[in-house]
Amino acid sequence: MKHKSAYMQPTNLKNLVERTPSPQTMARPTLQAAPKILAIRRWIWIYFMMLMFEGALRKWILPQYSMGLLLIRDPIALWIYYTAYNSGLFPNNDRIRFLFNLGIISLPLAILGGGFSIGTTLYGIRANCLHFPLIFIIPRVLTYTDVIKIGRAVMFLAPLMTFVVINQFQATPDDDWNVAAGGTGTQLETSGGKVRASGTFSFVSGIVFYYALLIAFVIIGFLRAKTYWKWLLWIGTGCAVLAIVTSGSRAVVAAVIHVLACFVFLATFNPRAFGSAFGLIVSLTIVVIIISKTPIYIEGVSFLKMRFDEASNVEGDAVSAYFQRNRQIILSPFRDTINSKLDLFGRGIGSGTQAGIALGAPKGFFGENEWQRHIMESGIIVGNLFIIWRVSLAIFLLRLCIHAIKMENYLPIFIWGACSHIILWMPIGQPTTMGFAALGGGLCLAAIRSQPIVRNHR
Repeated sequence: MKHKSAYMQPTNLKNLVERTPSPQTMARPTLQAAPKILAIRRWIWIYFMMLMFEGALRKWILPQYSMGLLLIRDPIALWIYYTAYNSGLFPNNDRIRFLFNLGIISLPLAILGGGFSIGTTLYGIRANCLHFPLIFIIPRVLTYTDVIKIGRAVMFLAPLMTFVVINQFQATPDDDWNVAAGGTGTQLETSGGKVRASGTFSFVSGIVFYYALLIAFVIIGFLRAKTYWKWLLWIGTGCAVLAIVTSGSRAVVAAVIHVLACFVFLATFNPRAFGSAFGLIVSLTIVVIIISKTPIYIEGVSFLKMRFDEASNVEGDAVSAYFQRNRQIILSPFRDTINSKLDLFGRGIGSGTQAGIALGAPKGFFGENEWQRHIMESGIIVGNLFIIWRVSLAIFLLRLCIHAIKMENYLPIFIWGACSHIILWMPIGQPTTMGFAALGGGLCLAAIRSQPIVRNHR
């Protein structure tokens, strides 16, 4: 297959990504813009590292500053916005304007609904609006090659992350390995007296999103020869397998399956991609066979099976429980719009988050259904608009991923598989969740913009 340029660029993709600069412009920025682009890239890397290790700071290194560290990435995001705005790189599109308008409208709604608390309201606006614009800034300063470099960093972190996860699995719930943020309390327990491992994150949700992203980069490494060193791919695969069985969480398994299921898109839109999948399948098989002989794997599988069995006694089999839970989320806007007695104002933005409740939400509530939170917080109109905004963003990214697949660019769809459910309905009031939504969506969009044809990224 012959190509005339160094990049594969789908027709009209520039317009689909909402007027982001072309790959050629980003590869050869003007002398005036280049320093700003490099500066924003560095801050995005800092944002990534803080996302990976914020939990370690809050649990072990600086637990006395846990509440402040909860917002450690906020000033980084604000500085990125400031730098991007001053350099003309801040995206000016309808999605961001619509989101900001929803945040502004939420302030008087909280007052009218009688649920106003300055701390809770500001935290709610921050949770719903502050980090999402990163999704559109990242592709303006990062290229496909930069995304590959971040994937390499994710894989290099895998041995450390998995080492922590294994130690948390083997330790007792009250051990220092399993301390909660702030240096007190414990992590959530799972079956057999074990805890749900959290790795270097504050909660188990962190490793759910991390290992899904790891698998996305491992897959593309096997599909695209010379993207990563083979030994690094094998290490990444082995770490993922060990972490899955020792995590004590069904959510980790489900998140990895989301990524693996993206092969369906490859089969639908570009069946030839399966010709490159042979190495991946063989490698996964070999790694599982080798690791399955280790004591930690055997012990982990027994406890994970126990977790599935106990949950099945309550919710039914895992597959049915998964679809039933997501069905409840999807139906909640229709059900809660009626059950809220057509409440136009809601209880106040932020009042459905744990941090918002801690900050004194007058009419606070908390539940695991994120779409329900939007309606209960912001009322039936603005709440449903928040939901529609998140759904439209996930669909927008999916359309671009399908377009990229047709151009034999497979990385975006796997990153989408790792982050789409976070963007859609995971609780973004939790800072780690919001961080992975912003970073994942931004990397997905950056990988869509351009792809080098044959190049050694190592």
